[in-house]
Amino acid sequence: MYVCTSLFIMGNEKYILGFCLTNEMCKLIGKVMEKYKFAYRGMLVSEETAEKTEDEILDSIVYNPDIIILDKNIEKNFKDKIVNKFSGSSIICLPSLSDSGEISSDKVKQISEPFKLSEFEEVILNLTKNKSDTDVN
Repeated sequence: MYVCTSLFIMGNEKYILGFCLTNEMCKLIGKVMEKYKFAYRGMLVSEETAEKTEDEILDSIVYNPDIIILDKNIEKNFKDKIVNKFSGSSIICLPSLSDSGEISSDKVKQISEPFKLSEFEEVILNLTKNKSDTDVN
């Protein structure tokens, strides 16, 4: 079971969904999303103060995100559920040196350790640009 709180930032037509284990990471990602005016929902998921099950969290998401951001130590089973539910979404795994092989898909972008905000911004901008190019065609 997980606790799930959300941080919403409304922006342009790109919808980005983040699953974070710490409030600090949710806020850090939110600052980047706000900078580029992306619609962002940061979900703090933590086992320590469990209020919702994984399935309840996923059922509460009514829109298909363009991009999903997964924090480093989210359990593999939960990551797999997220990837399966949103199979059309691109995925960013935050710093992923230790678990780069966990999710195999051509839609997965790995962010290296240590976490660099500039690298993260570059990946987000490339993915949103590629999504825009794909949506036009």
